[in-house]
Amino acid sequence: MNNGFTHDCSAPASGQALHHDWSKLPRMCMPYSPSKEDYQAKGDLPFLIVPVSQYFPRGNVNPEVLQRVGVSWLKASFLEYYKQNLPVFHICLHSPCMTDDYFIEGMDKLLSFIAKHKNVNFKFVTEIKKYPEIKPKTNIMPYVFAINKNIIKTFLGNQIIKINNKYFA
Repeated sequence: MNNGFTHDCSAPASGQALHHDWSKLPRMCMPYSPSKEDYQAKGDLPFLIVPVSQYFPRGNVNPEVLQRVGVSWLKASFLEYYKQNLPVFHICLHSPCMTDDYFIEGMDKLLSFIAKHKNVNFKFVTEIKKYPEIKPKTNIMPYVFAINKNIIKTFLGNQIIKINNKYFA
């Protein structure tokens, strides 16, 4: 804040790793001003944390996950947020993978899908603000229709399965 930063968009809600801890945030978390005592708690600092949107059951919405979950799973994540009228669906785009045609095509498909929905506006981070208190709920229905081979492989741990005399890895 002393250096003029007003927003932080790197928080992976409900995530924890060696270099960060955002485990106190719920999976679906809207922008908030942190507390001086605890950056994961809501407070009144003049700074806005914009958590990265999360797909079900857990994972950041960003291009790096396309090979693991597929475009349909990210579309389902958007629908989970959209159907609850949540004001922000934050896609993390820090990745150098956006120089690869596979990821660019996947993100184009996702962004084109999002753009077809009513009342959707793409914004710069400085246009994001605090919103009234919202309590999002997990809704798995969009995901039921988004199951794809990437998800099956991810959840089965890349085990080989046989369905209708066809093998899937």
